[in-house]
Amino acid sequence: MTPWLSNLVRFCKHNDDAKRQRVTAILDKLITMTINEKQMYPSIQAKIWGSLGQITDLLDVVLDSFIKTSATGGLGSIKAEVMADTAVALASGNVKLVSSKVIGRMCKIIDKTCLSPTPTLEQHLMWDDIAILARYMLMLSFNNSLDVAAHLPYLFHVVTFLVATGPLSLRASTHGLVINIIHSLCTCSQLHFSEETKQVLRLSLTEFSLPKFYLLFGISKVKSAAVIAFRSSYRDRSFSPGSYERETFALTSLETVTEALLEIMEACMRDIPTCKWLDQWTELAQRFAFQYNPSLQPRALVVFGCISKRVSHGQIKQIIRILSKALESCLKGPDTYNSQVLIEATVIALTKLQPLLNKDSPLHKALFWVAVAVLQLDEVNLYSAGTALLEQNLHTLDSLRIFNDKSPEEVFMAIRNPLEWHCKQMDHFVGLNFNSNFNFALVGHLLKGYRHPSPAIVARTVRILHTLLTLVNKHRNCDKFEVNTQSVAYLAGKSTKLTKLV
Repeated sequence: MTPWLSNLVRFCKHNDDAKRQRVTAILDKLITMTINEKQMYPSIQAKIWGSLGQITDLLDVVLDSFIKTSATGGLGSIKAEVMADTAVALASGNVKLVSSKVIGRMCKIIDKTCLSPTPTLEQHLMWDDIAILARYMLMLSFNNSLDVAAHLPYLFHVVTFLVATGPLSLRASTHGLVINIIHSLCTCSQLHFSEETKQVLRLSLTEFSLPKFYLLFGISKVKSAAVIAFRSSYRDRSFSPGSYERETFALTSLETVTEALLEIMEACMRDIPTCKWLDQWTELAQRFAFQYNPSLQPRALVVFGCISKRVSHGQIKQIIRILSKALESCLKGPDTYNSQVLIEATVIALTKLQPLLNKDSPLHKALFWVAVAVLQLDEVNLYSAGTALLEQNLHTLDSLRIFNDKSPEEVFMAIRNPLEWHCKQMDHFVGLNFNSNFNFALVGHLLKGYRHPSPAIVARTVRILHTLLTLVNKHRNCDKFEVNTQSVAYLAGKSTKLTKLV
C-alpha cells in the first residue's frame, strides 16, 4: 500500500470537491484501521502515517481528518488518544512541517475564540478542538517533535492560556508539555547553550516538578502529573469535563508561571544572537491584552505586563481604559466575578509596566489614584493588587525624585484636579475625604490591610506606611519619625499595628 499513498495528493490539488471527498473517505478508512487493528498498529504507524507525513500537500487534509475523528470520540476517548499518538508517527516524516501545522492550528483556534467570547475557555464551542490539539502537542513534545527552536514563543503563549484549565488530565498534560519543552531545550541539537544556561534549564526542570508548581498548574492533589496525563484507561473521570473539581486559579499564579517561563527564555536568548523569541511572545500577548475576551484577556494582560521590556504612553492609557470599563461593569452589571478578574489583571499589568514608562509621563502620578480607586472598592481579592500598585507607584516616583521638593499630598492632589468629579464620588461612597485630609484618608484605606487574611499583604501594608512616613518628611529634610501635621497620620497607622501586636 505504501508506494500508492503518494498518489492521493493528485486528487487534492484540484478544486474538484468530489475527488477531495474521496481522499477524505480513504483517510477515514485508514484511521478506522489504525484504531481497530491492534496487532498491526506499529506497522500502520510506520508504513502508512510515517509515509503520509512526508507528503507536504496532504498534511492539512490528514490533520482535518485526525481532529474530526478525535472530536467524534471526545477528549480522553480511544479515538482521540490514538489520533494524538498517530500525530507523532505523522511527524516522524517531517517534524518541522507537522509541528508547525499543529501549533499553527492551535493558535488560530485560540484567535477565533475572540469572535464569540465566553466567560471561560471551557464554555467555548471550540473548546473540544483546543483540548484535543493540546493532547496532540503533548504527544509531539516527546523527542522534540514540536521543534522548540522554531516555536518556543508560540508554545509559551499557548501554555499561559491553558495553565490550570480543563479537566485534571488536561491540566497535567499542560504541565507535562512544559517539562518536555524544557527537556527539548536541553537536548536539542539545533541549539548550543553555555554551561550556565544548561544549569538554568536543569534548575527549571527541578522547580517545575515541585509541589508549589503542581499547585500553580491546578494539579496539587495528584502524586504524579505524568501518571495523570497518561491514564491507561481511556475516558476515565480525569478527562470528563463535567466530573472534575476545578481548583481556584489566581492571576498571581499565572504571574509566577510566566516569570519562570520568561527566565528560561531569557537564559536561552543570551546564547542566541539576534534571537526574536521574546518580541514574538510579547506581540502575541499584546494582541489578546487589548481585545475583549473574558476568558483570555485577563491572562494576556498579566503575561504582557510580565514579559514586556518597553511600554508606550498609549499602551498604558489603553490598559487604564480597560480598567475603567471593568470598574463600571463591576459596579453596575451582574457579571461581577469576571469584571473583578479583569480589574485585577489590569492592575497587575500596570504594576509591572510602570517602571518601564517614560520618566516624563504624567501617568506616573495618575497611577496613584488608580491604586486608590482599587483600594476603595473594598474587595479582599483586589486589595492585594491595589497595594502592590500603590507600593510600586511610590517607589517609582521616589526614584524619579518627585518628592524631593514637594510632599506626597501636594504631588497627588495637583494631579487629582482633572479627576475631581469622579474622585469625589468615590470619597463620598467610602466615607474618606482626601480633600479634607489627604494623609488620614490614605491611612484609612491602608488600615484595612491589617485585617487581610494573607500575611504577605499585611507585611506589604506595613512597608507602605513606612515608605510614606519617609516620603512625607523628605522635602523637609528632617527625621522620618518627627511628628508634624503630615506625618502624624502615618505614625498613628503604625502605632495601630503595634497595638494589635501587643
